[in-house]
Amino acid sequence: PAATTPALSTPSTPPAAPRQDKPRKTAPPTTFKLKQAIEETPAAAAPRDQPPPSRADATFDLAAVTDALSRFTSVDGGVAMHAALTAYPPRLDNLAITLALDNDLLLAQATEILPSLLAYLQRELGNTTLTLSLELHDEQRKTDSAKRLYTAKDKFDYFLATHPAIQELKERFSLELP
Repeated sequence: PAATTPALSTPSTPPAAPRQDKPRKTAPPTTFKLKQAIEETPAAAAPRDQPPPSRADATFDLAAVTDALSRFTSVDGGVAMHAALTAYPPRLDNLAITLALDNDLLLAQATEILPSLLAYLQRELGNTTLTLSLELHDEQRKTDSAKRLYTAKDKFDYFLATHPAIQELKERFSLELP
């Protein structure tokens, strides 16, 4: 009898199912039409109210500078800055405007808004070549350099120098003041 060999069987795999891909999402367009986008925006369609273009030869006077300062500080600077910048009249020297301030604190605060103030004045006065500077008021400069009054005697002597009638009152009423 013939030996029979068992037949080798291969594991059967189920037939592969047809591949089903997920539906692809459509990508946004890769082109952009800037001109069309600008035309569609409402801001581009509406005309803007702009002051006339600045010129380098436009002239201005003290009243125009004072009015422009008042308008700027009432809108952008606040009440304290309005009071500080309009306390003394500005000095004009050709195209240079100088503003005097009372103390170093106000000078530091005004220095922070100086670029926007300069741009505003150039636009309002119609002159792009004007310059703006800040300084301490003359009286403040004098008191900073003057002798400081610390003691009661120093204060009394200063008061006596500014009001000579105090010495007469001191002697008349026999007051014991320093």
